[in-house]
Amino acid sequence: MKDLWQLLDENKMKGKRDRALLSLLLACGLRRKEAVCLRLRDLEQRENHWAIVDLVGKGGHIRTVPIPEWVREQLENWITAAGVEDGKIFRHVDRFGNVWGGGLTVKAVWHIVKQSAKKAGIGNIAPHDLRSYAERRIMPNRNLSFQDVGWPAVISGVSIRHNRGLSNLRSLWSCQHGGSGDVLEAGNQ
Repeated sequence: MKDLWQLLDENKMKGKRDRALLSLLLACGLRRKEAVCLRLRDLEQRENHWAIVDLVGKGGHIRTVPIPEWVREQLENWITAAGVEDGKIFRHVDRFGNVWGGGLTVKAVWHIVKQSAKKAGIGNIAPHDLRSYAERRIMPNRNLSFQDVGWPAVISGVSIRHNRGLSNLRSLWSCQHGGSGDVLEAGNQ
């Protein structure tokens, strides 16, 4: 899954923004709306660790989300290059590399994930799949089966919806595990 964000050009503004956004989605499991609403003031250092503090999520639930160091580095690269001093972190970048506007939309995040997945050769992947992947990495001891989660089922940390084909699952498996994807089973690997 790291191919999803590592293939982006870190020397271009769009690449910096997209690397920061995708690493945040992958590592922290944020929803699209949580990512686009994220403000600079939401990032705090506590006890030598960075976190998103008092993040208001779906249903008004408030939580604190730890930020891994490699994600913090991607965020810092984007924030510094874009000159973000206040307000929303993720903003539009035009084709000339100029940062503009008050923030991205959830639809823009959808397109960024789709385009990045296509570049990485992953196939049909949605932003929520990155959240599922993050949940499985953050909570690896959580044993899920088809009966536990119903349909969609979680296979190797990726949510599978009705419109996904086996070939897309195999490509996701290959990216995550370096194998052929011939063996897919429910639950933890």
